[in-house]
Amino acid sequence: MADFQTSTHRAKWIFSPLQLIERYKAANQRAKQMLDTVCHFFAK
Repeated sequence: MADFQTSTHRAKWIFSPLQLIERYKAANQRAKQMLDTVCHFFAK
């Protein structure tokens, strides 16, 4: 039982940073699109 708990805990530590990176990338992508839209709007 203890082995199972430590292995799942370790898995959480491995996966959560990856999920954070994915969310960060997604947020970055949206911010970039917004900036592009704003830039095109003002460039006219």
